[in-house]
Amino acid sequence: MRDMSKGQLAAIIATKKGQERARAEATYCRAKSMQKFVATAEWLKETDPEIFKKVVEGELDIFDAKRIVNIPDLRKRFLKGGMKAIIRKESWVYFIKAENGLIKIGTTTHLKERLKQLQRMSPVKLELIIAIEGGVDKEQALHQRFEKCRSHGEWFFPSEELLSYIKELEKD
Repeated sequence: MRDMSKGQLAAIIATKKGQERARAEATYCRAKSMQKFVATAEWLKETDPEIFKKVVEGELDIFDAKRIVNIPDLRKRFLKGGMKAIIRKESWVYFIKAENGLIKIGTTTHLKERLKQLQRMSPVKLELIIAIEGGVDKEQALHQRFEKCRSHGEWFFPSEELLSYIKELEKD
């Protein structure tokens, strides 16, 4: 049933036999989900009883628990501050220099992935100059500060003021 178009699926479900098949498929999917849930619960109980207890107490979803157990830093943060400590994402304001000299000032929570994404879209080579902690507010403040040297969007000409600001960041 999964390889059919919506029209084909609708035609089959419209028949009595099709409805029975759809119910069987749904039951099968629920059974597979239940098997996965049980296997994950058993693994979690053996691997990390402390986190398993949080699942039993309803503090944590079982699949989030699996992710937490597999990433030691997340586990520590969760045990110290609960889900709020995990949901918090670090934001970075980055400065990327293009081969043509322009500098992009942007923000992201996934620095490596963002650089790869930008490189795929760019016709010229890009290089990360520096990244500092900060979010959208800091990024917008920098955009305003260097407004007079803006080329387009988040791209800026390498003015003396911008280059000296970056140099100061590199010293820290």
